[in-house]
Amino acid sequence: MLISKKSPRKSELFQSRFSGPNSADFALRQYHRCREEYSASLLQVALTGVFGILLVMFGRAVWHLFARHGADLNPWYRYLATGMVVAMILTVLRRLLLKVLEIRNLRREIADFRNVLQLAKEAEYLDD
Repeated sequence: MLISKKSPRKSELFQSRFSGPNSADFALRQYHRCREEYSASLLQVALTGVFGILLVMFGRAVWHLFARHGADLNPWYRYLATGMVVAMILTVLRRLLLKVLEIRNLRREIADFRNVLQLAKEAEYLDD
């Protein structure tokens, strides 16, 4: 890494944090990136779950609304409205399942990068 912008000399004491993908710095950056993505995904799963629960409550309200106030209407309106809400609930459940699978993969990546960092730390300790 250059000592300064204008200096042609390179310093061996300070390495670039943007070194190659085989270095421990790269693994550390990826580890932190995965941890941030993991925490954001957990929040998204929680919010999606709350949204799914609210949709279920809304579906029950629509069903009871048609049962109580729509007695003179065609019964297909009740089934159509409830079917649309059920389709939305299934979409939310699908997104929730995919996000949970993504969280599993992120946990696996975090463990892999943690192992790489541990091996780099042990190699650095043996070099001293």
